[in-house]
Amino acid sequence: MEFAGTRSGSPSKATRRALQNKECGLRSPSLGKVRHTEARKMSSIGSGGNSGGTGQKSGSGAANSGQSWPTRSNTVIANPVSRQDGRFLGRITVYTRAGSRLCNNVLKKLEDMDVPFSEINIDIHTERHEELCRLAENDVTPQVFFNERYLTGNEFFDAESSGDLDNLIDYARMSRAPTHAPAVLPSWDSQSFGGHPGGYSEDGEGDVDEIGLLAIDIRASNLVKDRTYRFRSYKKCLVGSELVTWIVMEKGFTRPQALEAGKTLVERHFLHHVCYDHGFKDEKLFYRLLDDEPTEALNTFDRCTVQPRPAKILADVMRRQILSMYDLFLSPDGKSVDYEAMGESEEFHQYCKLSCELQRCDVISLEPKERMAFFINIYNVLVMHASTHFESPTTAWDRFKFFNSISYVIGGLEYSLSAIENGVLRANKRAPNQVHKPFAKSDPRAAICLQTVDPRVHFAIVCGAKSCPPIKVYSAEELDEQLDVAVASFLDDGGVAVDEGRHEIHLSRIFQWYQTDFADTKYELLKWIITYMPPGDTCRKLFNMIRTLNYRIVFQPYDWASNSSK
Repeated sequence: MEFAGTRSGSPSKATRRALQNKECGLRSPSLGKVRHTEARKMSSIGSGGNSGGTGQKSGSGAANSGQSWPTRSNTVIANPVSRQDGRFLGRITVYTRAGSRLCNNVLKKLEDMDVPFSEINIDIHTERHEELCRLAENDVTPQVFFNERYLTGNEFFDAESSGDLDNLIDYARMSRAPTHAPAVLPSWDSQSFGGHPGGYSEDGEGDVDEIGLLAIDIRASNLVKDRTYRFRSYKKCLVGSELVTWIVMEKGFTRPQALEAGKTLVERHFLHHVCYDHGFKDEKLFYRLLDDEPTEALNTFDRCTVQPRPAKILADVMRRQILSMYDLFLSPDGKSVDYEAMGESEEFHQYCKLSCELQRCDVISLEPKERMAFFINIYNVLVMHASTHFESPTTAWDRFKFFNSISYVIGGLEYSLSAIENGVLRANKRAPNQVHKPFAKSDPRAAICLQTVDPRVHFAIVCGAKSCPPIKVYSAEELDEQLDVAVASFLDDGGVAVDEGRHEIHLSRIFQWYQTDFADTKYELLKWIITYMPPGDTCRKLFNMIRTLNYRIVFQPYDWASNSSK
């Protein structure tokens, strides 16, 4: 799937574009407020091939060699096409990254010009990154290709000012794309939904897990009851030995086969011991179906009965879907979100459906970096998911309830925002002002925790407040580099300030709340900060003040107001 969309525009412009697209076989953009996924997709009409090749460097490279921009008079055209009839023989391709202001400006300009184009977001379509490096000899974005000729973002606007941009658009309109032009995105990206073992396919359906059908039959039986053991009540549970007997009687299994079926129900997160103390046994032990677990987790509105995808694959699919939403509803600087528009969008609907797969995702199979990137992304999108449903918390008590009650079921276990942050990502450390660790030793979620705290995580997770860092999407393969960039960006954007006159160092409140994650002393904390500070005036002042040892640390107020753009 190509993740792209349309921006708001005048109906007359969108209508004209729709008529033009109809004539030349292009997808027509939505006329509504929210951008939709197919709108920037562009078919290659009579293009001369769709595989990227090595080819010679062109575009800005051609300009550097003294070659003039193509015009009607110097372009060889097999079947001339006029501007008026709206058809394109070639194609315009824009390589972008999520959250880039310059990328968004280029896309908006092309849309305003009623020019059809294909966007390839290399954060989503990571497989196209190598192609970009080969064709442009770097991975700077945006890169705008007019067939095989290309411009960087700044060159694009320079060409607009000089009039060369119209010539390049005419070249793509009137010339077939050569084989070494960027390849056309397939009409369906099998890496997004389906195309992997288990999970949802293009039509929204998945391979039904037969053991899931057994769980449905069990729930419809009379096995599930409220029970009591040692004066303690257990709601909606069943007895292991009774379930084995029922499977033997109703399904025709032998007793050993029925026992294996019960074990499989537990392994695939349809069933669990009420206290998580036992695997499945043919004994008088209480078990509860996941559907009967008392929870208000946001991803339990639908039962997940499809075969679960491997956690690594599901993590990648979710990362791409999250990127598609961020590209549409996140501000260019990553600091605000249009929750209203996001909650009404098809992209969000697809994400919510996808989130149900988390119910049975085996996250313990993820490597530490994979797990860290996975839970950072889940934390951030869970905050956004909650923000489409509930008002933002305004008091300390409201925030406490928000972070401890907003949750997803992941791998059969419920994780609140606080459990993800302090339990998983902070290696099961106490939250600020809390007495107990998030997970007891007997808690099965303790096995998911990272073994050590990486303090950089505090600049990756976003709780929905204005003082939070920008929202980004993280991948296991580039996690270290991405976290370094996140820290540096936060520090450079006001996370640290120096008042030389007062000998004061002003730090984000994050450094006060979680100081033990960074260092044992304030001096060591400042040394940690300066290793990530981008070069510049603030870095120089901070270094000089640390060296003199004559300073006072002041923690900045934290703005808890919502990061909603509306």
